[in-house]
Amino acid sequence: MSVEVRLLEERDCWSPGETVRAEVRWRTDEPPEGVEARLLWETRGRGDREEGVVATVAVPAPGVLGEEVVELHLPRGPWSYQGRVLQIVWLVEAVLWPSGEQARAELVVSPTGRPLEPLIEADDEDTADAKL
Repeated sequence: MSVEVRLLEERDCWSPGETVRAEVRWRTDEPPEGVEARLLWETRGRGDREEGVVATVAVPAPGVLGEEVVELHLPRGPWSYQGRVLQIVWLVEAVLWPSGEQARAELVVSPTGRPLEPLIEADDEDTADAKL
């Protein structure tokens, strides 16, 4: 059993409001109950982890072997962020049901062409992101 997800455009960054196209492929021994593609963001770093699923596309009646191209519309935010204490990362995720097996592809969502970074360098790692 396997699942893969691949972004169809050869770039790392998308602007808010653009559409991301991805290909989802799967191979199973028995037909899965479902195959789903999701657009989501998650936080990484210290503190509680949070995530937000922005869009979901379900593949109707998936067989044991298949591939599907999905289009996912990016919202206005949050933008990708690369701080010392906190990061916001965007992902396209493919999930097989009921096993829950998944594959992910990361992307950057930013109007600047790269993840936002802290404006102020701080000596204390714990306060670097808090001083924005």
